[in-house]
Amino acid sequence: MANTSNRYKWVSAVLACFLYGGWAYYINSGSHPLDGLASGIVQGISSFFLTFSIVVAVTKIYNRSLFSGVLSVLMPAVVTVVGVAVVLTLIHFVIGTSHIFPTILPSVLVASVFCIVTAKKLEMAS
Repeated sequence: MANTSNRYKWVSAVLACFLYGGWAYYINSGSHPLDGLASGIVQGISSFFLTFSIVVAVTKIYNRSLFSGVLSVLMPAVVTVVGVAVVLTLIHFVIGTSHIFPTILPSVLVASVFCIVTAKKLEMAS
């Protein structure tokens, strides 16, 4: 059974927190500074916890996958990224983020690559 290191999870989560929290603040502060602050804090915290969840989800899906070859790497990524996109959209809708799509787009795009890289890492370790 393949696994990822704790260091990989922590470094990824902290980087995601600051990177996407900063982006959310930037993209939403034009309409009102408090909107930017709220969106930035929520996106940063969400990104931190979602990054941990992504690593765990990709690992579990990869280890239980019935697929082989390219699909064994892609399926965990697709399932996880769709979940992340739904969660982020709902969170930002609930807090009233002005620009939801541009706020979550970088997170979803990078999460796609991150999930594929994580699954590939797991494939190489097994």
